[in-house]
Amino acid sequence: MSLEQEINAIQNQVIDNEKIKPHVMIPLPTTKNPMAHSHSRLTVFSACPLAYKLQYIDKVPTEDSDAMEIGAAAHEFFEAWVKKQNQTVGEVRIHPDNDWLTLASKCFQRSPRNQDNFKDYLEICKTFAAAYKPDPAYPHVECERQVAFDRNWKVCDWFSKEVMFRVKLDLLELPDSIVKECRITDYKTGFSGPMNSFQLDVYALAASIIFPYLKQVELCFYYVKSGFKQTKLLDVKDLNVTKIQLEALMDRIESETKWKAKPGSKCLSCPVAASCTAKPSDLVRIDGKASAEVLASEIAFLEAQAKAKKKALNAWCRKEGPVETGGLVWNHYPQESLVVDMGPFLSALVSYSIDPAKVLNPDSKAIKKAMKDTPGFQEAITPYIGVDVSTRFYAKKSDGDDD
Repeated sequence: MSLEQEINAIQNQVIDNEKIKPHVMIPLPTTKNPMAHSHSRLTVFSACPLAYKLQYIDKVPTEDSDAMEIGAAAHEFFEAWVKKQNQTVGEVRIHPDNDWLTLASKCFQRSPRNQDNFKDYLEICKTFAAAYKPDPAYPHVECERQVAFDRNWKVCDWFSKEVMFRVKLDLLELPDSIVKECRITDYKTGFSGPMNSFQLDVYALAASIIFPYLKQVELCFYYVKSGFKQTKLLDVKDLNVTKIQLEALMDRIESETKWKAKPGSKCLSCPVAASCTAKPSDLVRIDGKASAEVLASEIAFLEAQAKAKKKALNAWCRKEGPVETGGLVWNHYPQESLVVDMGPFLSALVSYSIDPAKVLNPDSKAIKKAMKDTPGFQEAITPYIGVDVSTRFYAKKSDGDDD
């Protein structure tokens, strides 16, 4: 179960039990060795409890990938560049020196790093420097803001023995007044990705504790390479459930005893894979463009093999019937699709003031909704709609659910 699935399950349980009400903090049970949690650690645990144990409890040696190294160096540049663009003397902003190349070079060389990664790193820095502009609505900026909380959700020192949860904000932008709203940006050095809503909720929760008058938070995932931004606006009053989710997830980790491995594709990027005996033996880690091309070729070959094998199984099942194995039943299952006489159908849409753009796909749910919601429409179009029954070859779970 992924972290997102666990969060949804917890949220549904909270809602079902009608616990969405002013939250009274129930401290997590005191453990012999209190754990310090973070969103990234919760993600590791949900992906693979054994990886969590190896990395954060056993503290085995970790291995950084090129992507991790480039990302770390890029974040150093982002912080330095934003600070440079927002330098002030008194209340007057200094016109910054726009020599991004020199600054990027210094940031990269602060730590021992693979020089082969410098070119890719430099492209990210160049793109960021060209795009970033200070926002007059948020004149106060804090880069890499670190905040830690104890078990009563009180702010504490980052390295305190009492720390329960840590949050690091890539960029925090604040107004020139009492903080009733703010903006939090999380930098991503890739091109794109799915929105991690829970991560943004956690950032908003942290901000709501730091700033007691905060009412609203604008949150953003900024994919630097593409310039793509995913944004979300949250009201502080809606963050109660986030705290409940966090407490439940942290409690689960602190009561864990089995630390079961979840081997799979994530093993490729696992920083403790070298110390793990549960990882698949045939997975290859991508450590550069050449290995990525090799892996892409292997995938293409495997997909071609799978397509040929599926075609052969299709022919056999057509002749001999279904095949059940591994909890799946391969068979030709009936499938209905609507057949529409488009001329009269479009005329009926116009007559009933239904936007054709919303129901251009006759198989979509939109047409069924229009038939249900518009009096007389179903009767009007029934003569022009038929049902075509065909079959599709695929696998269903043996209990009848689609695979």
